[in-house]
Amino acid sequence: MNDLLHQNFGSPQNINQPQPQTIASAATITPTGLLTLLTGTTNITIITPPVSGAHVLYFVSNAASVFATGGTGDGDIAAQVTLAADQLCVMVFNPATKTYTGGVLAAT
Repeated sequence: MNDLLHQNFGSPQNINQPQPQTIASAATITPTGLLTLLTGTTNITIITPPVSGAHVLYFVSNAASVFATGGTGDGDIAAQVTLAADQLCVMVFNPATKTYTGGVLAAT
């Protein structure tokens, strides 16, 4: 965790912040910026918190993905979130419980 990089996870962002990174779904993922593009269908059970305080992360997957409960460390998923391909998922970190809670934003 590098709290000196907290601006990479803030909003708004400017041209100096990192571009969205693409990472493969895995049991544990480590985002490096506000928006992460996911590939693959492996269930994610832990998001390694990139900063220690409360923060929001955004994810878009190219395939159906699941943020699943069952992790055993900082960054556990508090409640399962299932998203379809190209949906936006928002995950919020609670530093008191060290867990992420989130949901999918759906177009209406």
